[in-house]
Amino acid sequence: MTAGTLEPTKSQVVWPADPYKGLTYYERGDFPLFAGRNADTQRVSRILADGSTRILLLHGSTGCGKSSFLRAALIPFLERGVERFSFAREAEQDVALFVRATHDPLLELATKAWELTNSNDPMLAGISKDSLPQDEEERKRIHPYAIGPVIDRGRYKSISSFASAVAADPERLVDTIGRIAYRRPRTQALVVDQGEEILTLKPGRDGEDFRRQFFMFLSYLSRAEINFRLIIAFRTEYHGRLFALLKAANVNASGVGDYFMSDLAGRDLIEAIERPTSLEEIPGWGIPREHYRFYYQRGLPATIAQQLEKTPLSGGVLPVLQIVCRRLYQKAKAGPQVDGYWVIRNEDLKDLSVARQVDLHLQKGLESAFDSVRNSMNFIARQQESVCWRDVLSELAKPQADGTVTTDVKPTAKLAELAPLKGCKLPFEPVMEFLRKDEWKIVRPVDLTKPDGAKIPCYSLGHDVLGGVLETWKAARKSDREQMRKSFLWVGLAVVGLSFTVNFWASLLVKLRIDSASLQSSLQIIQYAGFAIGIVYILFASLPEDSKAFANLTRAAYSTGSFFSAAKRLPRE
Repeated sequence: MTAGTLEPTKSQVVWPADPYKGLTYYERGDFPLFAGRNADTQRVSRILADGSTRILLLHGSTGCGKSSFLRAALIPFLERGVERFSFAREAEQDVALFVRATHDPLLELATKAWELTNSNDPMLAGISKDSLPQDEEERKRIHPYAIGPVIDRGRYKSISSFASAVAADPERLVDTIGRIAYRRPRTQALVVDQGEEILTLKPGRDGEDFRRQFFMFLSYLSRAEINFRLIIAFRTEYHGRLFALLKAANVNASGVGDYFMSDLAGRDLIEAIERPTSLEEIPGWGIPREHYRFYYQRGLPATIAQQLEKTPLSGGVLPVLQIVCRRLYQKAKAGPQVDGYWVIRNEDLKDLSVARQVDLHLQKGLESAFDSVRNSMNFIARQQESVCWRDVLSELAKPQADGTVTTDVKPTAKLAELAPLKGCKLPFEPVMEFLRKDEWKIVRPVDLTKPDGAKIPCYSLGHDVLGGVLETWKAARKSDREQMRKSFLWVGLAVVGLSFTVNFWASLLVKLRIDSASLQSSLQIIQYAGFAIGIVYILFASLPEDSKAFANLTRAAYSTGSFFSAAKRLPRE
């Protein structure tokens, strides 16, 4: 059985609802639509099958499809094709467990190990010391990993005590993993996703201890005689720094595999576009075209691939491919069928700007969220709300020293406090709940673990490709706000200057004995009002950006034109 002919289980014979995934990743049930990675699947499988491998560094550029490759291709192939590996599962779900690195991956791994051993899995039950045979030779034949509980709950009363012990001595976690791996059939495996976060979320001194502990754990793991594989997936631009930290931690090089996953190109890219329209039968599923009932005009997939390859895309080709093809599919479905099929034609592509598709996806997601929460908003209100919500989401874009942009992870509570300060009028939770839907995947919920085991609900961007768009937006908005501050300052100074000019003329009129009471009264009103207005403008110019007053001011100024430059940047079809 090859990676390209994997057959489904009975529970997986339902075709995915959408032929293209947008910004969300492919899962195991999306296997019939996942294309272009058969060679990668075979190569990575061989590395993991090597008995000396303990750690696999899987890296590629952002948007190359690492997470989708693991979920929809590699893991199903290793579990059901090779039938030698078993990946850790989410609690009470038949879904492979992906541990997000965060700034403290060792704590996340320790927490997952605690939760896993807290289950009633009979396979994890060990031999109690009281049950050991009396004969010395027989006792020696029993592996130490088979004796006792996986985690000694008498010694570690809580998850916080276990996590603290692991932080002090990461080899304890290797021992725990070894016990789990020994007591379960097949080679046990686990994925740490977004591995670059150990470098990006806390890049300074406040993250040094977390990095030291994690790489010490990897050093112990690389030398351990256990039947276990740890896959660390990360962006390839961080490969040099990660490799240097591995070397500094004295990791056993023979226990570390390394695989670079290149971007899809050429024929593989065309195959990814054409897969839902294929006439070839996929065993267990059937013929894709007969299910989705559409196809491309001859030569159009190659044209799309060429445009994607020649267009500068900071977030990778695949996210844009998914958005473009989904929009073409939806547009074709809105029209009539030809002989029972929808046809995507060359002129349909001409109406789309490939380079702007991620920004358009973001804008359409926001507008759809607004409609779902309050569908009676007028055009100006929608523009205002779009600008303000983009300001909130841009806080999740994290520029790095090397010029790249990654996603940040921020507590939900802090973002909820920030939204009204940025001028958002719609309620925070309903909008974010909509934006996290698979159809849009503009944000992704993340739970960070505290040392006591408590979870902190957080959000990150749904994909790093959004980070580049939002960081560009953030820079432009900063320029807008600086310009607005200058405008307020100059207007304020001009009005104050005018009030002093009025005072001068009033004094001059008195000297010239032109002393009309009504004229003097009018000049005084103009003088005092002008001075007051000027001071207000100057105070507005000095307001901190994170204040509610500044947010309300910028929002109110929309109708006077200070939001105009921001509104002009909102993408349009």
